[in-house]
Amino acid sequence: MAIHLNSGHDTESASQRQEAIESFGGVPGVKAVLCRPSLSSIKKPVKWDGVSFVNNVQYGEEGVRVWRSYKTGRGEFIPWSKFHDEVPTLEYSAASENIKANFVPIKQRRAEVAKTSQKHQDSTD
Repeated sequence: MAIHLNSGHDTESASQRQEAIESFGGVPGVKAVLCRPSLSSIKKPVKWDGVSFVNNVQYGEEGVRVWRSYKTGRGEFIPWSKFHDEVPTLEYSAASENIKANFVPIKQRRAEVAKTSQKHQDSTD
């Protein structure tokens, strides 16, 4: 990637970064994929019935309890069943559908230094 940058290329957009990662043979075992949020995942603000202004939220097993002021009164309890939003997904670009990435064996870059010099000094004393 450094060679790609030093040869005068920019990496300001996601597609330019993907090009830089894959340049000059790429990085073994690494594949860059362009993704974007699904257009249907862009939502309008959520209106909670009975809740006009929320300052504090407490999440629980059965639902959410909200307060206008820090734990003043019982708060408003909203069960999880009232929430109907789906988890957003990512859409892959068309070029990323035929990706075949393989695992690459890792090589040790440094050999451990033997600690024989300390043992040698202890035995000579």
